[in-house]
Amino acid sequence: MNLTFKSAFQKTWTLLSDRLIYDGKEILFTEIKDVKIMGKVTIATNGIIQLIVGNKPINLVYTKKNQNAGEIAIEYLCKNYGNKEDRGSRKTLSEVQTEIDNLPFKDNLKSLKDEIKELPFILLGDENIKAMTSGLTNGSPWLMLCTNKRVLHIDKKRNRELQTTDIPLDRINSISYSKKGIFGKISITDGATTREIENVSLITMNSFIDTVNKEKELNKEAKMNPTTQVINNVSTADELMKYKQLMDMGVLTPEEFEVKKKELLGL
Repeated sequence: MNLTFKSAFQKTWTLLSDRLIYDGKEILFTEIKDVKIMGKVTIATNGIIQLIVGNKPINLVYTKKNQNAGEIAIEYLCKNYGNKEDRGSRKTLSEVQTEIDNLPFKDNLKSLKDEIKELPFILLGDENIKAMTSGLTNGSPWLMLCTNKRVLHIDKKRNRELQTTDIPLDRINSISYSKKGIFGKISITDGATTREIENVSLITMNSFIDTVNKEKELNKEAKMNPTTQVINNVSTADELMKYKQLMDMGVLTPEEFEVKKKELLGL
């Protein structure tokens, strides 16, 4: 990795494999606490990537001419900044996009590209997108997605302000819908608060509601039986070890051991 970015009246920066050079000074990826997309490239504006180094924000600017290289830099920085533990706890944009592409139902998300680009900064490493829809809230387009942990409601405004609401699955009291013509409205009640999104595609709406209800139940079951899987795994491992020892002692033949192993593993 060796990408250099220059723009008028801005400080030059170079992205290397494990660090970047900003205005002649070296910044290691391990020194970077956060990476944010503060502005996208247009015909009239440059792209801006903001780093938090220590407690200080640093803006990396790239031009329309270097748009492709700038997007590569964003992806690389998002994937590699911070220490090893930090890197393992977040997703890359390509991983997020793969999850979206694999959804059975999804809207045309061209108008929500800015919201999707924020997902690597929002989603946890062990959080997976299960369903997605979009619509209007207070006249503004919002992205709504369901993960295995929560429901997220996201809007990236033109002034670059990011707005999100985060509802853990176990806090959702109810999710309902209504239909009007070819569109619908989803209402999610969380305690005393009801959040609504209108002008939702009926195809993605039905899939989204079904998925939220399913993930709620799975989340509930996991909390009610947190040790079941661990106990089962330990028990199976103990049994395999026992039969392996019997085979080593000559009590069981290798063929008999394979039969027992397949029974225990459900193969």
